[in-house]
Amino acid sequence: MARSAGRLHAVPDRISRVARRMRRLNAKSAEQPLRDIGAILQGSDRGRNAEAGFAVALAVEALAHESSEAALRHLEYAQRAAPSDGGIMLAIGLLRLHAGDPRALEALELLAGQTGSRDVLFQLAQMRRHFSGPDHAAAELHRTLTGNAPPLTVPFCRLAAELSEATGAKGWCGLDNAGVLHIGGAAARLRRNGLEILLDGQPARIGPPQKGAVEGTVALALNEPWARKARLEVFARSLPLIGSPIAIGQVTRMEGFVQEAAGGLSGWCWLPGQPELSPRVTLRGAQGKGRQRSVVAKAPLVDLRGFPFGAQPRGFIFGAEAVAALGGTVHVEGPHGRALYGSPLTPGQMIASARRAAQGVRALFPPGGASAADPVPAGVGPIAEPSIPADLVGPKPPYGRPALPRPVDIVVPVYRGLKVTLDCLESVLAARSLADERVVVVVDDSPDRELVAALQRMAGAGRIVLSLQPVNRGFPATANVGLRLSRGRDVVLLNSDTLTPPGWVERLQRIVYGADDIGTATPLSNDATIFSYPRTNAANPLPDADAIARLAALAAEANGDACVDVPTAHGFCMYIRTECLEDTGLLREDVFAQGYGEENDFCRRASLFGWRHVAAPGAFVGHAGSQSFSATRTHLIARNLAILNRLHVGYDSLVQAWLAADPLVPFRRRLDRARLNAEMGDAATVLLVTHDRGGGVQKCVRDRVAMLREQGKRPVVLRPETKGEAVFCRLEVGAGDGFPNLVFGMSQEMEEMLALLRALAPAEIEFHHFIRHPPELIRALTGFGVPYDIYLHDYSWYCPQITLTAGGNRYCGEVSPAACGPCHAEHGSKLNEEITPTALRTRSAALFAGARQVVAPSRDCARRFERWLGAEVTVAPWEPMRELRLRGGGAEKPRRRVCVLGAIGREKGYDTLLRCASLVAEQDLPLEFVVVGYSCDDRRLLQTGRVTITGRYEEPEAVGLVRAQQADLGFLPSLWPETWSFTLSQMWEAGLPVIAYDIGTPAERIRSMQGGLVVPLHMPVEKLVSLFLLQTMKSAAEKAA
Repeated sequence: MARSAGRLHAVPDRISRVARRMRRLNAKSAEQPLRDIGAILQGSDRGRNAEAGFAVALAVEALAHESSEAALRHLEYAQRAAPSDGGIMLAIGLLRLHAGDPRALEALELLAGQTGSRDVLFQLAQMRRHFSGPDHAAAELHRTLTGNAPPLTVPFCRLAAELSEATGAKGWCGLDNAGVLHIGGAAARLRRNGLEILLDGQPARIGPPQKGAVEGTVALALNEPWARKARLEVFARSLPLIGSPIAIGQVTRMEGFVQEAAGGLSGWCWLPGQPELSPRVTLRGAQGKGRQRSVVAKAPLVDLRGFPFGAQPRGFIFGAEAVAALGGTVHVEGPHGRALYGSPLTPGQMIASARRAAQGVRALFPPGGASAADPVPAGVGPIAEPSIPADLVGPKPPYGRPALPRPVDIVVPVYRGLKVTLDCLESVLAARSLADERVVVVVDDSPDRELVAALQRMAGAGRIVLSLQPVNRGFPATANVGLRLSRGRDVVLLNSDTLTPPGWVERLQRIVYGADDIGTATPLSNDATIFSYPRTNAANPLPDADAIARLAALAAEANGDACVDVPTAHGFCMYIRTECLEDTGLLREDVFAQGYGEENDFCRRASLFGWRHVAAPGAFVGHAGSQSFSATRTHLIARNLAILNRLHVGYDSLVQAWLAADPLVPFRRRLDRARLNAEMGDAATVLLVTHDRGGGVQKCVRDRVAMLREQGKRPVVLRPETKGEAVFCRLEVGAGDGFPNLVFGMSQEMEEMLALLRALAPAEIEFHHFIRHPPELIRALTGFGVPYDIYLHDYSWYCPQITLTAGGNRYCGEVSPAACGPCHAEHGSKLNEEITPTALRTRSAALFAGARQVVAPSRDCARRFERWLGAEVTVAPWEPMRELRLRGGGAEKPRRRVCVLGAIGREKGYDTLLRCASLVAEQDLPLEFVVVGYSCDDRRLLQTGRVTITGRYEEPEAVGLVRAQQADLGFLPSLWPETWSFTLSQMWEAGLPVIAYDIGTPAERIRSMQGGLVVPLHMPVEKLVSLFLLQTMKSAAEKAA
């Protein structure tokens, strides 16, 4: 008999049961073909959006007709609509593999990186064998086996054996969650003395070999406690097997969640390292109270939203009777004795608390009309889950301000993370500035032995106070151990993934004692929800230690010892005054389990004793933070938020009201300005004024910014944004907009913004667009007394419709100014302001008259402005002219292909494209269209069966995407006189000749560069389709020749 994972097993029986089950599975899988890709798509839906769902449906239909190419195109569109959908990614990889396309690896690598799924890693190993050879495939197989139980199927074991032989390895190995070591390849044929098996560096006690579940494998049971060990190494004749060393903690990793339901408990559990296994879940009382019970989690969850692709969570239930038999607090554990998220919990505590409250009222007002003698009900007992208004605040505490400095303990709860924890502690120790400042580290039964050893060395050297907890209990309970050790001293509760600058504790202490009633203070950080900087409520990148020190110094310079009241502190770094802690008590470990919401609850309880909670915008502490959320953590957060709102009624509303007011705005802005001042050099500032609508204007501004930087100048972009009805202006300085708090409300803060702009002393101003900027702002900027240039991107300077289009989104013809009035009366304005065409022209003419130069990208554009505004216009193309190398004609295919690039709205020719596609489908012509981008109504285009759509793309992707479509011809269906057209340039760069209407700059450019064909604006679609067929065949013939 041997003990493993907390249960007794007869070792041979255990192996034979596993072997029998796996042989049955192998026999079943051998009878079935490869999994149908359509079934993968349908079975992996995690709540797809309508856009992705429609494209997937089209792909499934195409697969049913064995049209893999069409299916792949629909799925690539779906992936852009739902980029994290694992089923779509896997299907794309399999379809590319089917087509012999090496890009199959890209889809699987992305999916493996997102999910870490064992089965995806196995698929990736198969693909690497196909495309990259056995060495790369063996490396992927090794990656699979080091952290996962082997899937004991014939295909897997066969691949593993083939790769072992091909790469000269002696075999492969893998460990399952029953403590059975599986070995295959040549090593499976060795005698026992030919194998060396080490558990954490020591020879492992192993049972006799048994025949494995798959032919050619053997199974060996570990005859000693193994689940808490770190590494299992397997050598054959001194050479490590593929898969060795095995990271035991990875193989046994578990995800699970439990919550109260209908008087009992319900939840889910699964083992990502062995997803096919139905895990056993155990229910036990606190301190061994009552008889423990266990169930096997078997029921597959139906709603998999929030779970990664490949997750196989299985549900379980403990009935009300079983839970009641244990009484009080209960613990729910999965395999290997690991607590599920949400455990421990006290079922029935909410109703018990409500009943106690009701009993208290009854004691005050007993039946029969007699009133209670004692105003405090006797024998009612404490109420564990009182419901208290979240905004309730008690009277000011009576303690006053003691002399500073006061003794402080920095309490750091630790679980795992060797490097981040040691970096954190070294930064804390290096930053100490108070005479009595201790570092108390509490380890929550960490599985990282190297980390524990490092902390013990630090404690032995007297650098930290260390407490090692024998059982993992979660963050609140671990933090409470440190808080108890620090009684009578101020405390800073600090996460183990933080980096602290010099003097941080001293500053927080000064801020806390700046008033009699401040109980907690929280600094700014890169990742701390409402305390985040520079972007609030966001995970900003973690600066390095030197950058944190500089940022903290600038925060102190900008905001000093200022403080801002907040509804709650943040537990990543929370300074707590000792009197506040004594009044309030510790964190609640009974209801918040592994943690989330415990500091919020603490703060609202402290407020009942009159304590305030403040942000310290003059302090900054770095925080690595959690970059991803597992399904377990997501479920726990949702549960704990519900508890928090039940305990503190209206908590969410309290926080939302604070967020709406956002009183930290001026302090973040001051810090932005301090950073900006620190970075200011001698470079001349150029101010670029633009709109917020993206498109070609945004690309042109981006190109101008890059050019100005190359010239040694400092570009500053002024861009509008709206929040509801309110209009703001954002200053973007430097690459990546590192100053996001330089946002000013135009109704009240325009003068403050203008003062900042004057301080930046722009040498010149470029007006690229005025939409959404208040006219008085434009006037103020032209009054700065510096030269300004106007860049023409569209016709908004004299046309309220912007694009010179009227009814039906057709070109209006620019007949006369008199025709603009009726058009405006019928169609209104797209300028986000009410202004008549006459007033618009008058205002623009005055602005043009004061400009140093007005710049148009083409002669066509310049002529129109000269005609309407009488301006002298300089022509300067947005891009340099390059020699065209037009190829067209993709690979031989049954239908010729026309590519349309961009965001295709009505004025961009959507209706023309739809009519062309419908005609081609109706007459079954050998022609199809591909939209690289998206349209105003993708579904109608896709329903024709002759249009595929790639979906939205980033501008650098455009040319590569166009080339990938292997089109014969480009089509620019725009119906208005565009001023440039970057999409034309991109199609040319991709090698396509382009057909466009004879209007605007594109027509001028095509004629000048001989880059395609110009057709009459109102050419009937029948003739247009005939022309497409003729030109695509001509293009293919030329390419063949």
